[in-house]
Amino acid sequence: MHQIQKIENQSDIIDENYALTELYVSVDKQNIQAEGILSLTQALQRLCFLQRLYIEILPNAVHAEGARNLAFSFKYLQNLQKLHLKISQSNNISEMGAKYIEQNLKYLNNLVSFSFSLGKSNFIGKKGFKFLVQGIKNIPNIKIIKFSINPINNISREDFHILIEESCNWRYLIQLSLKIKFADQYSQQLFANNLQIELSKLKYLIKLKCKFPYSNRKHHKYIFMRRVHRLVFAQ
Repeated sequence: MHQIQKIENQSDIIDENYALTELYVSVDKQNIQAEGILSLTQALQRLCFLQRLYIEILPNAVHAEGARNLAFSFKYLQNLQKLHLKISQSNNISEMGAKYIEQNLKYLNNLVSFSFSLGKSNFIGKKGFKFLVQGIKNIPNIKIIKFSINPINNISREDFHILIEESCNWRYLIQLSLKIKFADQYSQQLFANNLQIELSKLKYLIKLKCKFPYSNRKHHKYIFMRRVHRLVFAQ
C-alpha cells in the first residue's frame, strides 16, 4: 500500500504510480482548505486501477467546497472496492458538503465496503446527516458499512432515527458497524431497540457491531431470523 502524507508531493507520486491498487492519503494539519483538496482530487482521477482507498483529512477547514472537490473524484474510481473516508473535527463541511458526498457515492458501482467517520464541528445538521445516509443507500453493491459520527454537528437524538428508517434499504448488507455518541442512556436504548427491529428485515446480515457510550454491559447477544448478531457496548 502506498502512502501520501504531504499534499504538495501527491501529484508527482501518483504520476509515478498510476497503476496503484491501494492508497493511503493522510492530509495533515496544513490549512490546505478547498484548493488543496482539489489538487488531491485531480491526482486521484488518474488512478483508474485503484481498488482500496483510505483518506484521512485532519482539521484543515476544507468546508463544503473541499467536500465537493473530493467527492467529484468518485466518478473516476470505477474499480474501487473499499473506501475509508475520515473527516476529522473542524473541517466544517456543512450540509452542502454532505450533499456533495451523497450525490457522488452512487458512481462507485463496484464498492462493497464503505467506512465513514465524521468528527465534531462539521455542522452538517439533520439534512446533512440524511444526505449521508441516503448516499450509502445509493451505493448499489454495498455489503459492509462502518459508520461513526459525532453528534456535535447540529444533530439531535431524533435525527439519528433517519439511519434506522433507511437501514432496511441496505438489501445486500452482511456487516454493519456503528459508533455513535448519544447524549443520554435513554436515547441510546431507544435507538438500539428500534435498530434491531429494522435490521431483522435484512436477509443477508450476519454481523452487527455497535459502540455506544452508555452501558454497563460490554457484550450483549441477541438473535433474530435464526442468525446470531453481536451488539457491543463500549464504555
